[in-house]
Amino acid sequence: EEESGGTRILYLPGTTTGQYGGGYFEGSVACLSALHAREPVDVVVGQSAGARGYVVSPARERLGIPCASIFHGLMSWEYFSSWASARGLLARAKVIARAPRVVRELCRGDRGFLAMDALIAVSRELALAMRSQYRPAAARVHCVLNGVDTDRFRPDVPAGAELRGRLGIPDSEVVFLMAGRLLWEKGFHVCLEALARLASSGRPVHALIAGSGPAEPEL
Repeated sequence: EEESGGTRILYLPGTTTGQYGGGYFEGSVACLSALHAREPVDVVVGQSAGARGYVVSPARERLGIPCASIFHGLMSWEYFSSWASARGLLARAKVIARAPRVVRELCRGDRGFLAMDALIAVSRELALAMRSQYRPAAARVHCVLNGVDTDRFRPDVPAGAELRGRLGIPDSEVVFLMAGRLLWEKGFHVCLEALARLASSGRPVHALIAGSGPAEPEL
């Protein structure tokens, strides 16, 4: 357990940070039950499938805590993105192995997501797609656009000039910034290929990448 920015962070024994699995879902429900017994929890808010273990478990009825989940995409979107970015036969075989689950969700919806009290989409396009895919829960789909802390993320001309000077980039040339986890399904390589085409046509461009991940060596 640790605290960051006033938020308590609990790590579940025997689980891997950033990965869902049976151990995570079971452990998160047990942890929630223990926390609720000490100090009542008003609402559970999960990222994507993060709270799925709770809503499909007997603890949902026993605890009665409302549950909402925030979505940044759909499993089908992720699947096709994974297929497009799969590199090598082994990677594609792993993607193919997930196909039956994706087809089941497209046909009947995910029972965990359908059981949510609220499904929050971070874009209007996603909200429309979710209302179509999760029709029984369409009335519970809400669009809440991602917010930005405008005090922290704002134009800073002096800092921009300092960075350009440190990297040797003239003021007249365009800089593209890509930020996030470096995974193939995120499409960083697609952006780099596009920028390479621009550069080959004689247009001076520069790419800055902020992040780290498994795809970093190849990128």
